[in-house]
Amino acid sequence: MKKSGIARLFAFMQTLYDLTDEDHPKTREEIEEVLKNNGIEMNRKTFYSTIEELRAAGIDVASKKSDKYYYYINRRQFDFAETKLLIDAVQSARFITREKSEELIKKIGKLMSLYQAADLKRKLYMSERTKTVNKNIYKNVDEIHDAITKNRKISFRYFDYTLDVSHNKKKQYRKQGKEYVISPYSLVWAEDNYYVISHYPEHTGLTNFRVDRMDMIQVTHQTRESLAKVTGKSDFSISRYSQNIFSMFSGDVQQVSLRFDNDLLNTAIDRFGQHAQMKRNDEHTFIADVEVQVSPTFFAWLFQFGKKVKILAPASAAVKYTEYCEAVLSEYRK
Repeated sequence: MKKSGIARLFAFMQTLYDLTDEDHPKTREEIEEVLKNNGIEMNRKTFYSTIEELRAAGIDVASKKSDKYYYYINRRQFDFAETKLLIDAVQSARFITREKSEELIKKIGKLMSLYQAADLKRKLYMSERTKTVNKNIYKNVDEIHDAITKNRKISFRYFDYTLDVSHNKKKQYRKQGKEYVISPYSLVWAEDNYYVISHYPEHTGLTNFRVDRMDMIQVTHQTRESLAKVTGKSDFSISRYSQNIFSMFSGDVQQVSLRFDNDLLNTAIDRFGQHAQMKRNDEHTFIADVEVQVSPTFFAWLFQFGKKVKILAPASAAVKYTEYCEAVLSEYRK
């Protein structure tokens, strides 16, 4: 059966994308042979006119000559390095199950030629890092996005894992399985997990829930509380809030002044971002004025640096940190 012009154009383009790249160009005869095996006949005239149609549509079909003219896809939507970065992100994401990771990697591989995909596959290994086992996370993400788009609240049940008498892991719902109802504002990937930043009426300000620990999510008919009302700021920045929280644990957000040894400058920038206010203190130290959630998780992060960091202000945060350090050391001495 004779193929339509659109079918021929698409098949031609797919053949180039799958079977050619700069290191693996194909001659006209080779491309025509592949198309013929797929039921598409071409002659010299239709071959060159199809090449021009693809170029006119923005497809970067390049050619080079040695003994013959060879054709290949030059620039793709993502180059090899960019595709590798995407795959690395999928591999490292703990909230994506192993099965879904493998599925996504195969899809991303289709952005390249078959030769490039095979080369990349040889250089890949599936990370042995812990992966989530909650296969509902993708449905959860869809439901939360839907609620945000519709300006609606969501209801769900929140759980932790516990061990039963047979040492099997099982879900244990918080609040005896009662529903949480929240106003969702944004989904954030942070600290190797996916979180929804939201307002939960039983807490002041914003609360963050791990998406993989949410179950039975439903979009309600209730309108969300406005972000400006919850935060008291008309220009509240979710991105800055996300940068400043630690492991998404709840805690009072405060402006904190920290003194670091100079060799921790890169660490401080990685943690607080380029926007954080930092200034030289003396020849050996600098001071960072940052907004953080003052919590045990924040203190644990500071603790790893020992005497290289000190909380200068506020005094209340310094006192809490001292108490935290004393409790850790006391437990260690037991």
